[in-house]
Amino acid sequence: MIEDSGNGTQTTSDNRPSGKPLSLRELLPRERIGLDVKAGTWQEAVREAGKLLLESGAVTPEYIEAMVKVAEELGPYIAIAPGIALPHASAEAGAKQTALSLIKLVAPVNFGNPDNDPVRLVFGLAAVDHTAHIVALQALAELFLSKDLMNQLFSARSTRSVLEVFRQAEKILGK
Repeated sequence: MIEDSGNGTQTTSDNRPSGKPLSLRELLPRERIGLDVKAGTWQEAVREAGKLLLESGAVTPEYIEAMVKVAEELGPYIAIAPGIALPHASAEAGAKQTALSLIKLVAPVNFGNPDNDPVRLVFGLAAVDHTAHIVALQALAELFLSKDLMNQLFSARSTRSVLEVFRQAEKILGK
């Protein structure tokens, strides 16, 4: 949603200048990356990704349970690519800002999607409106299109390595 900030500058509902896309590093800062996370079920994995969003102030506690409920109601479509899940819920469920979190599981879990199970990387997504949702998905989709960058992400052993993958992605994409 575009709003007038009162000084002639238009901003989006998450207070960034309109027309300025969010970068991966803006969407997914260091504090929302968790490595070597333990989860026995897909529900636990979704909650762990949601917890990072909650701890950074991006969502309310209700948003985390909404992410689980959406997946239960609509099925395992959130396992979007081999080894990758993207749980999310509607903005009305408690999204306070557009944000991503990322957890890398110690042991992969099944989400019930035979084409993309088992999942090791879980990106939690919160978006304040439909436009922000699309912008965040575009940033991720461009990363997912690079097999080399995705291999680096799957093999990353440190937060620094994950952030370096995002830096490389932004350099390649010109952002």
